[in-house]
Amino acid sequence: MNDRSRPAKAAPEVIAATASTIAYVGDTPRRIWLRRVKGYRKPAGAIVVTRSSKRWGNPYPVDDCWNKAHTPGLHWHVHDGAETVGTYVTKPDAVAVAVDLYRAAIDQQRGNVPTVTEIRRGLAGRDLACWCPLDGQPCHADVLLAIANST
Repeated sequence: MNDRSRPAKAAPEVIAATASTIAYVGDTPRRIWLRRVKGYRKPAGAIVVTRSSKRWGNPYPVDDCWNKAHTPGLHWHVHDGAETVGTYVTKPDAVAVAVDLYRAAIDQQRGNVPTVTEIRRGLAGRDLACWCPLDGQPCHADVLLAIANST
């Protein structure tokens, strides 16, 4: 066995399978933290819901700004396209607003966001992978998980 070989893992028991969803015994869909570190692999079957995924990404990005011209010190912006929706002192505050805006956009079908039916059809029973750290801050993947797996 060379260093690139890996022992085979036992496949989990599949209890339901369709074209869009697979449910496994004992598993609850969860948010996965995508990482760019050596050895990291996205779990099989997890769906990437980052902004680059086109359909599932949050259209309200958060970015930092260090600009003494208009507000001294570091602060955070939430954007809706080219328009700044708000400016916040802390990143957790800005992230929370961006996630709330995403949930409201889905509820009101405002902008280019998926419908509840599309979310349930495409994401039910699946793990969702995003770049947001698993540190207790909200993430739009949490919104998608709640909608996809609600009844």
